[in-house]
Amino acid sequence: LILRMYLRFGAACLDHLVGDFAFAIWDAERRELFLARDHIGVRPMFYHHRAGLFIFSTEVRGILAHPSVSRTPDEGFVHRLMGGIPPEPDSTFHREVKRLLPAHWARVADRGLEAGRDWSVTRPERILEGDAAELEAGFREVLSRAVNDRLRTVYPVGCELSGGLDSSTITTLAALLSADKSRIHTFSAVLPRDEQGAKPFPDEEHFADDVIRHSGIRHPVKVSGSGRTGFFEFQDLEIGVSGGVDVVSAFWLEPFRRAMAERGIRTCLSGFLGDEL
Repeated sequence: LILRMYLRFGAACLDHLVGDFAFAIWDAERRELFLARDHIGVRPMFYHHRAGLFIFSTEVRGILAHPSVSRTPDEGFVHRLMGGIPPEPDSTFHREVKRLLPAHWARVADRGLEAGRDWSVTRPERILEGDAAELEAGFREVLSRAVNDRLRTVYPVGCELSGGLDSSTITTLAALLSADKSRIHTFSAVLPRDEQGAKPFPDEEHFADDVIRHSGIRHPVKVSGSGRTGFFEFQDLEIGVSGGVDVVSAFWLEPFRRAMAERGIRTCLSGFLGDEL
């Protein structure tokens, strides 16, 4: 789909894409590599660039696998993290690995690396006018279309379900819009219970259960363990996957990813990032 869009519109294909993406296209006619990352930066993209060499990957460890890339840490990145100061947006834990920023594109050719921004948030001059029912209907239409677009897959669909407003709304809509509810699998992180069935403190599992019952979900999955085997395993994974800092934390999502992979799921709906956005 993206390749067809690029063949028709070139770099302007980014104006027509909705949702999360990170891609790279080699344009043989122009002899240039074109890379792009989605508007919010849900999908990652990293690169290493120096004279005569350009390496890109959706994970930092993909770049570090190349023998000519140094694993030397970026001391400035580490110092900023330790001091509570946000690092430079394109920096990572490794000095020779950079990240392509959200809503940005890059071209790599004989003339070198060129990068730019293709989208930014614009604040409306005034609040939308209309009665509450009209605004609610408009919001429901946009949200339903966003969820429905992501149900277009021949594989089962996963929904991260915490029991909060964002994930509960998305899960309910996914079940409502899906012709076959058996395709929907929910994945919830819950606290483990002791031998008496008690939890150390309350969590949101009962909210998730309400959504599961209301939506007729047939395949709920609950994860109560991290799968961690070593003290530094989470930190190593975070550095290797996301470069050491990201809003989406790689390590606590890893048990979900394993459970989804076991069920053949390739598309995951999530309310995660809703609070941050």
